[in-house]
Amino acid sequence: MKQAMAWLALSLAWAGLPAHAQEARIVHWVETAPVEDTNSIALGYAVPVPVDTPLPFDGFRSYAGLHARHQDLANTTPWVHPVSVGTTRAGRTIWAYRMGDADLQTRTGSAEQAMLTNGGIHAREWQTPETVTGIMELLVEQQNDQFLYRYLLDNANIILIPVLNVDGFMQTQR
Repeated sequence: MKQAMAWLALSLAWAGLPAHAQEARIVHWVETAPVEDTNSIALGYAVPVPVDTPLPFDGFRSYAGLHARHQDLANTTPWVHPVSVGTTRAGRTIWAYRMGDADLQTRTGSAEQAMLTNGGIHAREWQTPETVTGIMELLVEQQNDQFLYRYLLDNANIILIPVLNVDGFMQTQR
């Protein structure tokens, strides 16, 4: 998308700025021709294109790609336990993944502590689902280190919700 355009209207009256700065401006922005007016605000970035792959790469995966990766990790490792924690307004499942061993007890027999990390709360928040997925991948890849990662998997319940706002996330990826 070489010539991505964005129209941006900005009203500054609420900020208590001088009258000349309170006018709303509409800025036409084209990726190949930067705006010369430094008083204008433009997006400055091309819209990212999600790639439908479960494998990590230098970019953003689609929801289908992320979900496929999560389910693959759940099916191929003993550490990832998927749980449906609800449904969206559009009827899509919201998935949480419990990282850890199956017994829910520490090596000393006491109940494991839990921690929660969630991503994708806001619709246009594409980086946090990748980050939460990266945490999941890191824990699985480093499971045999016999140090921190293995300790966490054996002695804690790490609850990961990669995409909390599934409907909004999928809407922005269209």
